[in-house]
Amino acid sequence: MFANPTMSCCFLLALVALAPGCPPKEAPAPREEAPATDWRSAIEAWEEDDPIPDVPLLGHDGERFQLADLDAHHILIGFVFSRCPNPVACPLTMQRFRAVQKAWAGAESAGKTSGTSLHLLTVTLDPEFDSPSVLKAYGEVYGADLTRWTLATGDAELVAKELPSLFNVIALKRGDGDISHGVKVALLGPGRVPIQEWPDNEFTAEDVLALIGKKAP
Repeated sequence: MFANPTMSCCFLLALVALAPGCPPKEAPAPREEAPATDWRSAIEAWEEDDPIPDVPLLGHDGERFQLADLDAHHILIGFVFSRCPNPVACPLTMQRFRAVQKAWAGAESAGKTSGTSLHLLTVTLDPEFDSPSVLKAYGEVYGADLTRWTLATGDAELVAKELPSLFNVIALKRGDGDISHGVKVALLGPGRVPIQEWPDNEFTAEDVLALIGKKAP
């Protein structure tokens, strides 16, 4: 009788696998992904005058980023939401940001920014409604240069409560799409270091540029 060729091949392969000096290859260990930023612990450990914690956000382009990705820049940060009906709250914040954007671009073109840079950041207080696409459209209404002005959302608890609380901004939903909230804009230096806060939109583009000029190396 002829030996079954399939069985013979299997037998030979088994012998090779068990032969001295030829241990069977082990499967590679699964690749571990880097752990997500523990923003809750970072915020709990934060103390006044510390750099603002490095928290994860989601930009108007749908890409996730860390606040520390902006560490090379001064950051002008404010809290808004696209359905805000109060003309002296979010709409005014957006208008003042647009004025800062224009003034900074002019100073930069004139060589008056001393090698410093500025990034504008508005964070939504209404993450359930303000998706990245909604925020992008909202920014475009106000003429935002979306390469230098990020409209951000993120974890609902983070953007609607914990991050604004670092600036003493409290937001309360009213149930009709409106949100009662404090108005606060802050200027951070490179590395997220607090420089100045303005309540109730009481700042001008000139105020922002002057402060950055004082802090320039």
